[in-house]
Amino acid sequence: MLCLDVAVARRDGTVARLTERGWPGRMDLPKTAEDLVESARRLRVFVSRPATIAASDVVPALRG
Repeated sequence: MLCLDVAVARRDGTVARLTERGWPGRMDLPKTAEDLVESARRLRVFVSRPATIAASDVVPALRG
């Protein structure tokens, strides 16, 4: 499911590629993939001023 190819700028100035194989010993790719999927499932709403919206009002607003 995961197709990953990300350029990562390292502190030493080099650029490494993070692929679906990950970085052995440094990155747990299955956990990273799970976190990305979970993050994509969340709806985020950004506003310029603080706003209070009841959770019960969110779904009807999305259905339009």
